[in-house]
Amino acid sequence: MRDTKFYHTPASADEAVALVIARPGRAAYLGGGTRLAQADDPMLDTLVDLTPLGLDVLERTPHGVHVGAMVSLERLRRSQLVEGLAGGILAHALARTRSVAWRNQATV
Repeated sequence: MRDTKFYHTPASADEAVALVIARPGRAAYLGGGTRLAQADDPMLDTLVDLTPLGLDVLERTPHGVHVGAMVSLERLRRSQLVEGLAGGILAHALARTRSVAWRNQATV
């Protein structure tokens, strides 16, 4: 991430995928940024920001719970929608994952 030359804010998920495919090994999706910061890959020069795509949906559906890719781990942990899933194991595991600050930045 240190040598970012291109920064894109795609209008659709299809556009985001196309932008990453166009630069194999050099482009990455930007969600919360924790994975990119930890990896510090010197080959990456292109970031595709997922923020404008509305992927932060967290809602109950007829089939369970829909969790969008941009939902932070802390938001997921605090959600009443996941408290009862599988006996609360997801919320329990998330509560023990790093710090609150990290969980607020990290996305699904």
